[in-house]
Amino acid sequence: MKRYQRNWCWLAVGAALCASALPLAAQTAPAASQPGVTVAAPRDAAWAGEWVFVLNGGAPNGRPLTMHIDHSNGQFTDAWATAFQYNQSLHNVRITSCDVKEDTVTLKMQVEFRPDFWIKGGQGEFTLTLQRKPVENPVVSVHSRLRTSLAHAALSGTFTGSFTPPPGAPKTVFGNPIEEPDPQPTGKEGTIEGVIVPARETAAGFQLPKFNEHPRMLFRAGDVPALKAKLNDTPLGQAVLAELKSCDHEVAEGLLYKLTGDVDKAKAGLARIKTLMVDETKTRTKGYGGMESEHVADYPAGHQACAAMFYDLTVETLNAEDKREMRKWFRFVADMGLLKPWNYSNKGSTASPASPTGRLVWAGASMVAFNLWGSEAPAPPEPKFNPFELKMLESDPANKEKMVERLAKAREQWQHDLAIWKQNNGMDLGVQQLNSFARRGLACAIHEQVGEGGTMDHRAMLDANIIYRNMFGKPITGRGELSRAAILPLIRSALWDTRKASRVDNALDVDGSTLVRLLVLSEPQWRPAIQYHWLKRLQMTAADLETVDGARKFLQKSFPNRGPGTEDPLGLLYTLQYLDPKNTTPPTLPSVWDIATRGEYLFRTGGMDDPVLLSIDANTSKSMGATLSAGTFEIFAFGQRWTGSIPWGSEVRGRHNVLYSPGFRTSYGALGRIAFRDITMKQSTAAVTIDCNALVREEIETTVEKVETVKVGEVTMPRTVTVEVTKSVEHGYKHARAFGVDVSGKCGAPMLLVIADRFDGDIKKTWVYNLPDHIPPAKQGRREPPFTPPFDVKTDATGFTLTKGNASLRATFVAPSPLKIEYVKQKTQIEPHFHPTRSAARGPQPFTRTGIEVTGEPATTGHFFAIITLQQGPAPEVKVEGTGLDAKVTIGGQRVRFDGQRVTIEPK
Repeated sequence: MKRYQRNWCWLAVGAALCASALPLAAQTAPAASQPGVTVAAPRDAAWAGEWVFVLNGGAPNGRPLTMHIDHSNGQFTDAWATAFQYNQSLHNVRITSCDVKEDTVTLKMQVEFRPDFWIKGGQGEFTLTLQRKPVENPVVSVHSRLRTSLAHAALSGTFTGSFTPPPGAPKTVFGNPIEEPDPQPTGKEGTIEGVIVPARETAAGFQLPKFNEHPRMLFRAGDVPALKAKLNDTPLGQAVLAELKSCDHEVAEGLLYKLTGDVDKAKAGLARIKTLMVDETKTRTKGYGGMESEHVADYPAGHQACAAMFYDLTVETLNAEDKREMRKWFRFVADMGLLKPWNYSNKGSTASPASPTGRLVWAGASMVAFNLWGSEAPAPPEPKFNPFELKMLESDPANKEKMVERLAKAREQWQHDLAIWKQNNGMDLGVQQLNSFARRGLACAIHEQVGEGGTMDHRAMLDANIIYRNMFGKPITGRGELSRAAILPLIRSALWDTRKASRVDNALDVDGSTLVRLLVLSEPQWRPAIQYHWLKRLQMTAADLETVDGARKFLQKSFPNRGPGTEDPLGLLYTLQYLDPKNTTPPTLPSVWDIATRGEYLFRTGGMDDPVLLSIDANTSKSMGATLSAGTFEIFAFGQRWTGSIPWGSEVRGRHNVLYSPGFRTSYGALGRIAFRDITMKQSTAAVTIDCNALVREEIETTVEKVETVKVGEVTMPRTVTVEVTKSVEHGYKHARAFGVDVSGKCGAPMLLVIADRFDGDIKKTWVYNLPDHIPPAKQGRREPPFTPPFDVKTDATGFTLTKGNASLRATFVAPSPLKIEYVKQKTQIEPHFHPTRSAARGPQPFTRTGIEVTGEPATTGHFFAIITLQQGPAPEVKVEGTGLDAKVTIGGQRVRFDGQRVTIEPK
């Protein structure tokens, strides 16, 4: 009965795959939400969705504990937790009771804190009281996974509980002391904050694969005839076939077998897999179709994922022995990758799913686990006393009570496992666990690395999400992060005459392999735009795909094959499946894109090729605010970047396009706050107001005396030491920056940007507009080349004009007193870590910073009203009535004013 003594909650609340991921037979009748345990989950639809909430101080050492509970159809279908400030594992949660009273739920749960390489785990028990209430979107929290603009309810409450660590926790790691939990059970209590986000919806009409049905990862058997027809009867298909034949890759060989019937390809791929199974080191450096295996030198999970796909495509050609050996190997590598991922940690990398390198492990191992889904196993054996234990009962009556108690607990766990096994039609419990951890880890990676405003170019991570959707008919999460990430690079970029992507900010520059995966994951309405962008980027058209030679040229540009490890057979397959050369739907992109949880707003006007792009950044929750960018903006128009780009990690406030105080050290981590927003784009206008008060608090370094204890021999003595501390000082300064945007063209220009600043306080202030930087290549000994101004710059008493060719940007200031407007050039340097080519950098690199600086008379003036237009040809006339922020401005057919809270732009 040893198995049941420590394995009490590997599966959170019944089948963690959830009802919609059960075999078809298991879906014919409702199953208990938690087999073996009666739990009355809320039936009210208002509770439906994914509950994400944080127990402040719920993890060991007072760290936050983040809970995820899936609730749908009146059932709890999965529950798990993370505490990344404690360790890097995913933790199991088992709900033991649920009491529902209208908008309040009381839960009792057990938490299995799983260990990682450094920190051992333990057992926790908690009682939670959660209250549901309306929520104002977006939700912006210090906890990253609570940030969302999709929450339909907020959660708050309190908890009590305890944590019991296992004996023998390590004292050091590699000789370094670590922070350990108290060895005794620790009582806990605290507050809860959280949200309910949409449930994951299964696609209409989707049918789950049967247990032994193959193929199922990349496509289903019913899809094969249509794919064969495309492959043989269309120019694009014939080009894909030719490129697949040129790939030295096991997945390409599996696809060729399945789509052409060439058994020799299946045999060749099997020989490659057998070599890999014997010694992974022989091929590990080739990566996974371009996968970044160099990040973790001994990382083989990419090859394992490709082997799983090959098995799925060719299983009917394998003999019983090959099947058994391959599945045994898959089980081993999935166990290592999902249950013990820290075994892949190397050279400072981490196996946390929240880590950029950890996603390599999770993506590869998850695809292996999906291939194992449906594996059957005998029912778990009933725990009983063995003959030796029976003899012990007779010879040691004093121990009988403890042994009987252990058996009772083991039987309780066995009944729970047996009910799960029956509910899932005999699916192997360990395989269910692997699939559960795969989904959880991928969901965690998406939350932490993409969120609502990021994007993703990691092919294995994108493939894992595509395969999960293919197999289970639903996305990894219900928040739509990847469908938003699919379109974001296009919104942030433009294709001008160079046909190269020019970006409004530091957006992802995607290649063909990434674009085709984003095409698969995107919402159907945006696919024409992605397809158009992809073709235009390669200087090709849909007509080129109507010939085999043209289609091959397109594929070779999109997926360049430079030898083993660079092939992308999945990219070729996705192109065959999703690219439609005959699609005549006009490509469109939204005029505004809201990344409200991070305080970013992207505006776009014009066509796909020649847009005017504007990015406004309130920096409400990015990277602890390390860039100090709240209130900045970026502009791209007419094939040209019109604002300076900011090196990553820059802490200098004046390197952003803001109003700031030179010499004033802003508090590190200071964030903006959205005070007002209206981005409905009624009459093609929008308004955003940012509270920048946190950025006018000063950071001051000082010293304080601190008493600490030291041990001298056997005697502990106090001593006073002086330590440096940094504190934030309030001076009573107030700053709000309001933006108004008009893309209607009624002002006489494609885009009108209005900025109203109210910065009150007796301190010098400077309004800054940075021009694109002149940064030379970072090579040792190379001198900075001669400086070439990016624009013809002219300043006058009321503003400045930037001109390049027939395009121009005109800024007009309305201030209560005269202004000093200067064009500045400043030689400075950038540290190697922040240099665009930092790998080649040797020491600080020189560059020339140029820009416009505006100050008032007196220098403490903090009220600025700036009117900015971008146009080709003459700028529209700006007419002003009044002064300062009280002025009324007319420009073309629009009237502009600041009402103290927002900028309004209305027809005159």
